[in-house]
Amino acid sequence: MGGKRQHARSTPNARGTRLQRTCGVVCVSALAAFPLPAQETETLPGAELYLDFSSGVEISDNYERLENPTDTSFALLNSVALTFDSVTRSQRFTASAGFTFEAGSFPDDPDGDGRDIDNPFVDIAYTLQNRDTLLSFSGRYAERENGFDEQEIVDADDIVVDQGTRSDLTLAANLVLGRTAPLSFSSDLFYRDTQYFDTEDPTLSDEIFYSTTNTLTFNLSRTTSVFVTASYFERDEDDSTETFETNAATRMGVSFENASGLTASFSAGYSVNEVERTVDGDTETTREDRPVAALSFSQARPNGTIDAGLDQVVNEEGRRTSVDFGRSLELPRGSLSMSLGITTADYDDSVRGIGSLEYEHFLPRGTLNLSFSQRVVDDSDDEEDTLITTAGLSWTRPLTSVSSFGLDINLSATEAVDADEADRQRASLTLNYNHALTEDWNLNTGYRHSTFRESGEGPIIENAVFAFIERRFDIRP
Repeated sequence: MGGKRQHARSTPNARGTRLQRTCGVVCVSALAAFPLPAQETETLPGAELYLDFSSGVEISDNYERLENPTDTSFALLNSVALTFDSVTRSQRFTASAGFTFEAGSFPDDPDGDGRDIDNPFVDIAYTLQNRDTLLSFSGRYAERENGFDEQEIVDADDIVVDQGTRSDLTLAANLVLGRTAPLSFSSDLFYRDTQYFDTEDPTLSDEIFYSTTNTLTFNLSRTTSVFVTASYFERDEDDSTETFETNAATRMGVSFENASGLTASFSAGYSVNEVERTVDGDTETTREDRPVAALSFSQARPNGTIDAGLDQVVNEEGRRTSVDFGRSLELPRGSLSMSLGITTADYDDSVRGIGSLEYEHFLPRGTLNLSFSQRVVDDSDDEEDTLITTAGLSWTRPLTSVSSFGLDINLSATEAVDADEADRQRASLTLNYNHALTEDWNLNTGYRHSTFRESGEGPIIENAVFAFIERRFDIRP
């Protein structure tokens, strides 16, 4: 991590409402990531312990991601990760931890010395389930450099390029009781603590977020159920105004499923959002409360599903309504999932398009993947919205029985409605060649190019070549 860690200088940050939308997905994904075997006849792997190791070199003309780098950096990178995985008929426990050791020549290192331990992480997950009960827990702590993470672009700050680092501690838990009973209960908990170090970027500020969603479901018949949901989240941000946001909502709804594969759900309720800010020693509170509704349909087809949905959320400025339509298809040589919709708010006169696309195609030799996403996130601090667009292309082609070539292209952009806010764009291209040297050893080499632009600033450009030897060591208990 190189040098003394200092907290980021605090200024307003836009994170609140979008987390309300994603927290439930994160909680549920903790279950999906660690599924349990469903077949009684399935052979269980039992307990496994293995070590992933990677060692290699990376030569970069802008390792520190500066607008005007001075010289080329040469890095020796050694990454290790230890994982324990245990599976039984009703339980699964997984734990992993790892880090990267960096050494070499870094002319633009702001600390004036070499590197040491970098990018540490710890993951843990546990799932227990039987016929009527499901319990899961997951936790993760990780540190990484600011920006340059194509897998986690949630708001405008996630593509900020900065010399500093960030740490994320996330905890998620899920409990379901009475899964097959007429009356069932489910509860989701989520916690996230994000902190920034060694940065002077005014857009990055520490934040703690907590949420809970609790649902009581009455199964009236095999096809119809009635449910009541209560949700709450709070966001505490260490920015210049010490922003503290809370949101409480209750909904009641009904869901239906018939033999033809049609499922429908409708709910309505009330949501209250409050934001406290301290300006010149005085605390100001703003409150917005509105009725909200959600509606969704899904129709199973022989080759996929047809979906439609409407959702409303309340933030500091008012209520936002989004409508989308989707289609998923199982194709002869791949799959396609797409959605298209619009979003608008009672505090915003404009109507913006939203949508997503996921396409996978199996070529005669290789695989092609395409992805696209465009969505609007509410910016409670600046009373405006941000349009986030991401796109990706991935292509792999086997060359021989032991080697392959890969191409990855990723684009991301944030567009702020407020003219005073910065727009950001990032593009990256990676070419890589993989070769299985033996049954256990793999060689991964390639080239990477990335460009980052922010309105009013010059571009940050990096070119790098890399070569790594990788292996997994099985250590059975």
